[in-house]
Amino acid sequence: MSDVENGLFQCKRQLEVLGSSRGTITEQRSYLLQASQTFVYLMGASVDGSYSHPFFGSADTDEGYAKRLRAVVQCTLQDFAQEMRLRGHTVKFVKEHSQSPGPQTPTGEEFKPTSKTRDEYIQEVQLRMARNRGRELPGLFNPDIVSNLFYDQAKPWQQIILATLGRLIEATELAISMYSKRSLTLRPLTASWPSLCGLTSNPSRHSCYQKPRRSWSLT
Repeated sequence: MSDVENGLFQCKRQLEVLGSSRGTITEQRSYLLQASQTFVYLMGASVDGSYSHPFFGSADTDEGYAKRLRAVVQCTLQDFAQEMRLRGHTVKFVKEHSQSPGPQTPTGEEFKPTSKTRDEYIQEVQLRMARNRGRELPGLFNPDIVSNLFYDQAKPWQQIILATLGRLIEATELAISMYSKRSLTLRPLTASWPSLCGLTSNPSRHSCYQKPRRSWSLT
């Protein structure tokens, strides 16, 4: 008897999740409209950084943090800025060479730029200037040498940017899938919640997994 009651209870729960009947075209359109309003509200709230809706849950969990798209983007961009400071150059100027390991970047990789003293780098630049002489007057240098030096120094940028872009796209896709699932598989918002957030009265006023990494010291 308990198995039958448990089965009935589970069926009732599934029916509640599915919501009211959608047997007619009008009911189906109404459901899709309400689902789209729910999605727009959740997306707008996530982008605006307003996480008061119960859907967002606790920020202490991975799932709750992944739903907070604005927070995820800001933390990712902070990691990007830190990594550009640590690994965004080919040559690091030092007073003297050290055998100690370099600092860790936000991605956990060791500090990669080549360490050189000022005198060593000046010698390399002078050699390159000599090998790139053109039609300039004596005492002047080929201006193309500046762009060449900048290009060499900025070589790590592409890899860092592409890695950050991949993390942003992945976080956005995950958040959108969560908003879509909440809008389509759960029953529509109750009558009290839309009136509270303004979905029913004025939906147009609403626009539209990774844990935050530790802070890194530049010292």
